[in-house]
Amino acid sequence: MKRDHDGAMNPNHPLIGFNREVLNVQQWTIIRRDFLACLQAEKRICWQEPNKLWRHSQEALGKWILSQIARAGDEVDMLTYHFFPTDSIRRTFPNGESYDEQLVRDLSIKSNGVEDSGVSDIICGIVKQFQLARRCTEAAQRVDSVVQEMLGGSVAKPKLRKVEEGDPTRTPAQKRIRGPLAEVAVQWPSSKRGEATKNCPPVSIPWAAFCKLRRSFDHLSAKGEAALYRTCSFTDEDIFLCRAAAVMLRYEGGLATGSLQLCADTLLKQHLHARGYRVMDLCASPINAYMGVPRVGSFATTHDADASSLDVEQEKPNYFCSAFYDTDVFFGSLGSALRVNPVEVYHNTVVNPDKAPLLLTYDVPYDEDLCELMFTKLTRDMHLVETLDQAVQIDYVLVLPLWWDIQLPITKVFFENGKRSLSKDGTADLERIIQEKASVLQKGYPVPYNWTHTLKKACRSSEEAPNWSCFDGVFVGDGYRYFCTSTNKWLEGVTATEVIGLAQPQPNRTEKNLPLEKALNEFYGEER
Repeated sequence: MKRDHDGAMNPNHPLIGFNREVLNVQQWTIIRRDFLACLQAEKRICWQEPNKLWRHSQEALGKWILSQIARAGDEVDMLTYHFFPTDSIRRTFPNGESYDEQLVRDLSIKSNGVEDSGVSDIICGIVKQFQLARRCTEAAQRVDSVVQEMLGGSVAKPKLRKVEEGDPTRTPAQKRIRGPLAEVAVQWPSSKRGEATKNCPPVSIPWAAFCKLRRSFDHLSAKGEAALYRTCSFTDEDIFLCRAAAVMLRYEGGLATGSLQLCADTLLKQHLHARGYRVMDLCASPINAYMGVPRVGSFATTHDADASSLDVEQEKPNYFCSAFYDTDVFFGSLGSALRVNPVEVYHNTVVNPDKAPLLLTYDVPYDEDLCELMFTKLTRDMHLVETLDQAVQIDYVLVLPLWWDIQLPITKVFFENGKRSLSKDGTADLERIIQEKASVLQKGYPVPYNWTHTLKKACRSSEEAPNWSCFDGVFVGDGYRYFCTSTNKWLEGVTATEVIGLAQPQPNRTEKNLPLEKALNEFYGEER
């Protein structure tokens, strides 16, 4: 079942994809443990939360993987880019070397390196000496070697278990998930024993998120996958489970970066959807991408609802952008936001069949490096749509942690604990808070950025030029809630947040007639 008609292995078979992901997690787990040992062995570093160093180092290494993926050259076929940045892929990077600065920064701010540049230098030395890039290339080679040896029934299979909320067998991590959950474990063949079966523990996501994967797959990929791979012994359910399990392993087992499964206010996206937009997330995953139904709402109602769009049975499968095209394409991914052309998306008859106005969201990117890359590309995309002869309507919403002093050609609106402030004292507080939050970027190992300046210029290049920026709201206190898809829970007080609306200037759209501005002010409590 894993081979083509001529007897050659089909590397795209769902079972092969699942087994490759198991091997990726096993190899990556070994690398992560070795890296942790190096961090713990360095006594000159004082970790702020030593008991959480395993989790923090996992998350930092997951973001390191994302930084490498973001730099893959256009000549790299992302369907064949399977997690590890190998030598051949790294040679397509702008300077031909791995990008380690974000990893050093993430570790420095979890240690006494937040104030001591000497400690950041020590961390730099550890990262350099560890040679992550070389280890990843060797790991990928080992994975490829095992994949090539797969024969007959000597492959692992995914094993699905639904675990109810009150089940006493839930692990501490599983108890954080609201409602029932889907657990995927590896069912090893009898020929596999000992070390070959270690380092790939079960992974879990909310059952609602698992059902979301099923709806997306059924709508977008099931028919084509069945035509290619269905047999008497390999059913439609087997195909789906292999594809879904690979996604779960990639994000929960490999990436292990829980903050990447946060969603901005899902009710905002439903509201914009109801106002006529085709809403599409640009930095998402199959697990957290927006697939809600259009529904008019308001910011105030987010505090009354405990449910999520994951609980809506009428969810419509939707397209999105994500880092891992090889695992995510079966659930609607169009690939990386750094590669996608928004104009082509607008005209794509499959993605946007009714030519609805396109609303592209940059949703909570917790990574300074990726923000620099994504928002630099955003400014290029804004220029692209401005210079087109053909008619398109592409607007953007950015939801960001309040880490940057972003000065756009529009007055900021201040929200404290969810309420809009109109007082002069509130404006003064806003300036102080922004400066205070932005100063955090200067602590620890700094990652340089310039996108805040280029975005300001892209919004309005001169006083006579039209203005893209139509909304800039800053939320402090506990007012802005995020939805965590990995736990199926709303979270309050995560971080101060900035919400930016960018509306494409059009000949018939004046600054007093911007649908996005009207929709955002309507949602946040004041219609102009």
